[in-house]
Formats: sequence, C-alpha cells, structure tokens
Amino acid sequence: MSSIILKRNEMILIFTLGFDEKFALRTIFRRGIKVGDKIIVVMPEKNDPRAEKAYLMLQQIISNSIPGIPIEKITIPSQDFPRAVSLLRKIALSLLRKNGKIVLGLSGGQRIIILQLLAAFLSVGAREVEIEIESEDSSIVATFPLGMMMKVELDQDEIRILKSIAESPKTFSQICSSLNLSKSSAWRKLKRLIELGLIKKAEKGYELTDLGRSKIDVDFNVDWHEL
Repeated sequence: MSSIILKRNEMILIFTLGFDEKFALRTIFRRGIKVGDKIIVVMPEKNDPRAEKAYLMLQQIISNSIPGIPIEKITIPSQDFPRAVSLLRKIALSLLRKNGKIVLGLSGGQRIIILQLLAAFLSVGAREVEIEIESEDSSIVATFPLGMMMKVELDQDEIRILKSIAESPKTFSQICSSLNLSKSSAWRKLKRLIELGLIKKAEKGYELTDLGRSKIDVDFNVDWHEL
C-alpha cells in the first residue's frame, strides 16, 4: 500500500472496482472531476485478471480524457476482514484530516470489500462522506451521506421539531409557538440539529435535509405491529 499525499479542498473519489470500469467512469464524469482531485481504487490483494484489466482500462480512459488526474490503487487483504478494515480505517482517518469532499463509489467490486470500506468509514464517524451507488440496471443512482447509516440520539423536543418541519418549513417564531418552546431552548435545539446535518436554513424557514428525512418516522398504510 503506497502512501497517500493529499492537498486540502480537493475531491477524493474512492471506488471498489470489479470486472467492469463503467460504474467508476460514470461517477467520475458525473462529478466533473478536475485537476487537483484524486481517484483511489480499492481492490483485493489476490486480484482477478479481469478486475486488473478493468483497472488498466480505467487508467487509460482517465489519462486520455482528463490528463493530470492521479489514480492510486490500494490493495487490501480482503480475506482477513478485521485487518482489511483496520488498514482502510487508517486511510479514512488520513483523508478526513483534509477539507476535501470524499465520495465512496460502491457500484462495482466485491461485496466483501464494499462492506469493509463501509465498516472503516463508519467506525471513524465519517458522517459527511457521501455514498454513491447505482442499481444493477443503472436506472437509479442513489447518493446519500454516510450519516444516514448511523444512529443519532435525539430528545423528544428535537424529534418534535423534525416532525413539525417535515410538514412544512417553519420559521424560528413558528417553531417556538407551535411546540411551546422557549427561545433559548429552541435556539439550542435548532443549532444542534443543524450541526448534525438534519435541518438547514432556507428562504421560508428551517427545512429538513435528506439526512433529516431519514431520521424520522414516516406514516405508512401498514400496521407494523402485525408483521
């Protein structure tokens, strides 16, 4: 595993790569990668020749299309799950010390490496790292913050605020009056929810982020107690 030298304020795309480079390429071009950004490919130590061919093809296409973009291959002992996670965890900590945007492209590659990569970033609390994954037929591209997979401890007032904002954006005054909260209490709760990335300020008041939408109960026409 070679050392990773990173500058601040860059985008780092990290891919799990299988036998086909197309998923990685689509993410790269969707993101508008530019000189100064970096691509990291995570592959097993004992690699399949077909995956190596895909890696070489990825290198060639990027070199021809966007000269000056470095691609680094990191090999991990995927057969040893704890050791692989430990190695990836060190890489995650190194990357998180920078101010760059980190994207994990998880559409290709071995499932076990995908899980090892997720485990590494989850273990260091990398909430703002973005996940991108395509459906098998490429009809859906899902992007979401890793924080969506992490538990968030919320008190009852914070949950009430989220549910109220979920109905429609609310101003500070509306939140205080509708939930019967003091201004100081409401300010503290809103500040924490913003820091957690669950809400954001918008033109019409506070509104939920996608992460916030994932952290509240949604009404379904199903009685879950019957399942």
